[in-house]
Amino acid sequence: MSVHIYDMCGKAHCLSSDLLELVALFQKSPLAQGLYDFAVENNLVIETDVSLDCGESVFQPHKNKLILGKRKNRVTSMLGFISGLRRVWHYYQGNEPDIFLKPEDFIKYNKCLEADIENMVLFACWQLRVAGHPSFWREYLSDVNGDIGLVFLRAMEEHPEKQFGHYVLKMSYNQWFTDPERVKSADHDALECFDLKLCSHLERYNQKGENLKVSDLQKIGALPFGGNYLENQRFAGKWYNSLNDPLNKAYLQHIKKEIY
Repeated sequence: MSVHIYDMCGKAHCLSSDLLELVALFQKSPLAQGLYDFAVENNLVIETDVSLDCGESVFQPHKNKLILGKRKNRVTSMLGFISGLRRVWHYYQGNEPDIFLKPEDFIKYNKCLEADIENMVLFACWQLRVAGHPSFWREYLSDVNGDIGLVFLRAMEEHPEKQFGHYVLKMSYNQWFTDPERVKSADHDALECFDLKLCSHLERYNQKGENLKVSDLQKIGALPFGGNYLENQRFAGKWYNSLNDPLNKAYLQHIKKEIY
């Protein structure tokens, strides 16, 4: 496996030994390997920044750079690495909310995207467990989003015949929306992003806003090795459409006043 990432000018960036250890483990997870190979094909630059916490990752599209947090343990670092690579995947697939959407649809798209990113971290950890590296899965189950992993396990136990299809991944994906704190945080981030982008697009923004298509949301579930676990997802109901936090509601009303 290549030990370098090349930028758009052809300059080679050598990965640190810590990152190389994680990249070597990608071979045990078809998902992680596929996301990494995709990043290499798109000349992604990968760096570390000690000012970021372990497990954090920041993707800078304008620099085509993924920045990973300092490493305290390889398990937490791996979770952040996979999360960042999935964000890179979505960016190059064109999977990101359009500023010209209705504000509510922008928020909906963003949290559907965040749910997928977390779901892919889970799936990669599971693949590593199956390949003989259980520490990643144990860490995931003990983390704040461990409930998603428990639903994944329960779905496999109750429907073993479906474990090689997309059913189990759909169940864990939907579980993301059941935690109010996860949803509140994603909604707040979406509102801040929308507000910031609106500053430079307000004059061109159509007051009616564009409608979000279900087919656009379904594209989020595409996998690097083929298939799409969200291809039949309807994205209907309060899980996907509600905005329950009072502060987020107030923020949304503030944005609407600017638009209308």
